[in-house]
Amino acid sequence: MPRLLAAMLSETEPLLTSREGLSASFSLGDPASSLSVDARTPDGLFANFLDMEAEIVPADEAFSVPQVAPGLYAADFPTPPEGGYAIHLADRTTGRTGIFPLTVPYPAEYRKIGLDRERLERIAALTGGKLLTGDEPLPPLDGGRGPRRIPISPYLLLAALAIYLAELALRKRPLLSRRGGGD
Repeated sequence: MPRLLAAMLSETEPLLTSREGLSASFSLGDPASSLSVDARTPDGLFANFLDMEAEIVPADEAFSVPQVAPGLYAADFPTPPEGGYAIHLADRTTGRTGIFPLTVPYPAEYRKIGLDRERLERIAALTGGKLLTGDEPLPPLDGGRGPRRIPISPYLLLAALAIYLAELALRKRPLLSRRGGGD
């Protein structure tokens, strides 16, 4: 049953990190990254002595993934340029294969975006504000209008009363017209 469920999930969600007893994880680094593969048998036991190979698609870089511990296979590979890739993992011994997603983000210097203090000070000066540092507490609000709560229960009660009276008037109207027409 677990194998059937894994097969169904792998067909509906092809970008899973586990497929047919193969689980892959990545550790990105510069200039090299590492791939770890946990291989299991259908019974959940460690799968040992497998001939494992991986290929980075579309970079077309293939490399061998040797066994480093019971059921664990690992390899280092050159980190590809930023972008999206797929790792095609092939177990030549049992014929199992899996495709796993790999995303290489932009370099760290592009991801580190600091404060533009000069621009923030200009904005604060133009709007009559003050640039706060991380050590200062927020100043109290003075003179500004904040959110105001308006209780709606009296309005809802009035609406319910109006609907009740309108319905009561509509129910009494046919009775009055029938009585008046018969006299």
